[in-house]
Amino acid sequence: MRQRARKDEDKQQRRQDIIVLAWQLFERMDYDAITIAEVARQAGLAKGTIFLYFRTKEELFLAVQQPQLVDWFSFIDAQLDAADDAQADVQAGIDAVVALFSGTLRERPALARLLAMLPGVLEHNIDFETALQFKRLVFAHMMQTGTRLERRLPFLQPGQGARLIQWLHVLVIGFQQMTDAA
Repeated sequence: MRQRARKDEDKQQRRQDIIVLAWQLFERMDYDAITIAEVARQAGLAKGTIFLYFRTKEELFLAVQQPQLVDWFSFIDAQLDAADDAQADVQAGIDAVVALFSGTLRERPALARLLAMLPGVLEHNIDFETALQFKRLVFAHMMQTGTRLERRLPFLQPGQGARLIQWLHVLVIGFQQMTDAA
């Protein structure tokens, strides 16, 4: 067993190590097959130690999803910023945006699985503050990326870019559930 983390920076590092390990497990295994006991064993910690950092498995995987979403939004934003300004050919702009979103999610199958689990699994069995913090993070990124989408696709009205991202999330949930083998 690993030594107890006593300093705040050691505790933050331990928390980050647990998140990274849980992500690695999720990339290889189904969510239902991952237990807190397995995460603890792989981390060289007692099972109870995990609960010092995360009150529930759902809270742990919500924390796992945060850096994945931030990285994904950052990548999307960089691609949208690097693209030419609004194209005269509306269809070409739509095609480019569709290719960007679908390609990035295809390259990140574990993120797509996590996104599909968000409303039905991960947002349950967590406290209000944890949910609120996560929702604020997602909202801020949706608004930023939505504004970039509106610049890229000028037929979108203000606010419709963020709404488009919400619709994308609904599609990810549906497609993930349809394609997930029973």
